[in-house]
Amino acid sequence: MVFDGQNNQQKQNQDIEDMITQKYNGIVLIPITVEGAIPVIQYANRENVPVITVDREVVPDTGVKVVGFVGASHRPMGVQTANCLLPLLEETFTQSAATWNLHGCRVSMWYSTKPPHL
Repeated sequence: MVFDGQNNQQKQNQDIEDMITQKYNGIVLIPITVEGAIPVIQYANRENVPVITVDREVVPDTGVKVVGFVGASHRPMGVQTANCLLPLLEETFTQSAATWNLHGCRVSMWYSTKPPHL
């Protein structure tokens, strides 16, 4: 079953409370906000309903237990994206590109009065 919190923490929490009341075996949750989801995850914990979070990780010091987290590490993704895009930018903007090395990661900035047509 899929529930849509409609980007409303109160609605999402009510949907999860309903799932717990209806004896769902587990919940996979994309919290609208981590802080806002904590009370309903605590409720799930008290009722022994396992919770897996996606995209937003609930840190252990919040007093709730999740059985798993599915998400990405944004820093390595950003580095990988930059490493893929920089050669293309340098190739496209050969006359107006400046390149720096910051903390081992090459960073480029280009200057142009026209938008790029990639």
